[in-house]
Amino acid sequence: MSWTDPFAYFNSLDLAALALLFGSWALTGFAIDNAPRGLPSVSGLMAQYRREWMVVMISRDPRIFDAHILGTLR
Repeated sequence: MSWTDPFAYFNSLDLAALALLFGSWALTGFAIDNAPRGLPSVSGLMAQYRREWMVVMISRDPRIFDAHILGTLR
């Protein structure tokens, strides 16, 4: 038995569904990373919020809560 034997059970419809799945996955990732300016993604909004929060965090005393949030963001 070789590693290609399980693929003998796939037909062209299965391969088309697999290509659609991976294509949709890649397109969704691209759309999230490159959102239009008028409609920012949640990922972009969170990155902007984190930057603003870190700037404010530098100017005040560190707290346990800040350390916990930084730990979970990593």
